Amino acid sequence: MAKSFPSPPKSASDFGKLTRNLLFLKFMRAMEQLGTLRTVEQAVDKLETDDDKRKYLLLLLGLFRRDAEVLAQRLVEGSISLAQWEEGMAQLLKAFHVQVAVIVESGDWALLGRHLRAIEKAIREQLEYLHGFAEAIQEKVVAGEELTTSVHSRAKLYVGAAWAFFWLLMHGQKEEKGFSEVSWNLTPAEHCEDCLALAEKGWMPIGELTQFPGDGQTQCLTNCKCYLDYR
Repeated sequence: MAKSFPSPPKSASDFGKLTRNLLFLKFMRAMEQLGTLRTVEQAVDKLETDDDKRKYLLLLLGLFRRDAEVLAQRLVEGSISLAQWEEGMAQLLKAFHVQVAVIVESGDWALLGRHLRAIEKAIREQLEYLHGFAEAIQEKVVAGEELTTSVHSRAKLYVGAAWAFFWLLMHGQKEEKGFSEVSWNLTPAEHCEDCLALAEKGWMPIGELTQFPGDGQTQCLTNCKCYLDYR
């Protein structure tokens, strides 16, 4: 059966209205229009385990990073204006945060209502950071400074923030489902001392963990490659 999708919101306020009446549950078209998540319809059917969710999130992060870097390159080359870059990034961020919640709920759009406030709060914060960065870019342009490094590096920061948002939602879901313990786990990568110390703790009470991979509370900041397990 064909699906009907609303147009993506143009502001944080519009997004709030959209989420409150749950129309955003049909947000897939917005993501498709942005050129991301081309295989999401097939992928969500496979989100059965936490490992599945984590692997698909990594795919999503790669797509997000690619699209953000394309926008950055177009800005640097002068093929789009600063306002167009900011609008493109805003639409990408909105769609991306909704999709993170889709992954957490194993592709079940009907369960996204529980994440409305978290999604709206995260998007509002990211749009504020985005606008602040756009103003900083404008100052660089006026001063005649090079944009390449700063604009491209911004995409990496958003990826790290999204990784943390995923674990924030996952943690809340696990608590609701009655999981009592959590462990901080390392991946094959170079890790900071904070992450090594957290991993050494092994299983800990779920309420004891007050930070998440990529949320900036560890020395590796938003570059964290760690993940969490629950039982």
